Amino acid sequence: MNANYDVRKYFPSLLSYRRSELDMRTMDAVIKDYGIGLFAVEDKESHQWIGFIGLNYIPRNKRLSI
Repeated sequence: MNANYDVRKYFPSLLSYRRSELDMRTMDAVIKDYGIGLFAVEDKESHQWIGFIGLNYIPRNKRLSI
């Protein structure tokens, strides 16, 4: 999905399979370690995937620009 332009049209770039796999493993670890993460959202009637929602863990030592 991350290599599909229509799926990633509002993101800065497409992702390779390898990068998608790494991101998925990282997200799984964050959910396991911190209990927060990103989760899939689907339309109740059509069951079509419509995006994701959740919280993203940001390490304390990471600098943020707002």
